[in-house]
Amino acid sequence: LLQLSQDTDECFLGQEHNWECGCNDGFYGYLGTESKSDILALHWASRVSGILSVLGSLFIFQDFLRGEDKKNLYRQIMFLMSMFDFITAVGWVVGAAAIPTTDMNGYDSNVVGASG
Repeated sequence: LLQLSQDTDECFLGQEHNWECGCNDGFYGYLGTESKSDILALHWASRVSGILSVLGSLFIFQDFLRGEDKKNLYRQIMFLMSMFDFITAVGWVVGAAAIPTTDMNGYDSNVVGASG
């Protein structure tokens, strides 16, 4: 059995990919997660914050479009920032849904919310 020093890159990579060899009960944690409930919490936190951001952007849109002072530079900047925020928020809401459930070899992609 190969022993690696704890401060080497090889040891770090072995710890990061321990799920591939069946270690860690095959659990693939990402972003520092240690359980499936942690992964679900991260997944839904991004969706909920994205939905709230979409709603906030829509409020700014309607405020700008219904207001009389469309030539005000502050309001124009807020409208444009809100447009970019809306696009980004839609990306957070859709999130992992665009990722395929299997990779090109037919193995499970291990991505929560993947349905593409």
